[in-house]
Amino acid sequence: MNFESFYNTYISKKERLLVLDKNGLYKIPNFSPTQLLLTDDTEVNLDRVLVYHLPKKVIADGSNKPWNIERWEKSCKKMGIPFLNLRKKGAYKISF
Repeated sequence: MNFESFYNTYISKKERLLVLDKNGLYKIPNFSPTQLLLTDDTEVNLDRVLVYHLPKKVIADGSNKPWNIERWEKSCKKMGIPFLNLRKKGAYKISF
């Protein structure tokens, strides 16, 4: 398995993951993630991020406040992007 990483990005042959944390960095040139992981109550405007990247899936981990997760889930629903709430669903395996 060949795997590369660069600050909050993880790339394999199949998947490209972007982790959005407190830093809120999402404008990465020449990088289009297949999945977004929202953590540490990131303060990005998710609507803007979704339009910028158009990921296949958005995942919110348990470190986020419930009201943020609800807001993000609504944003994903508007865009037709699957949303996974790990507070409700538990662990999720990301295959690289």
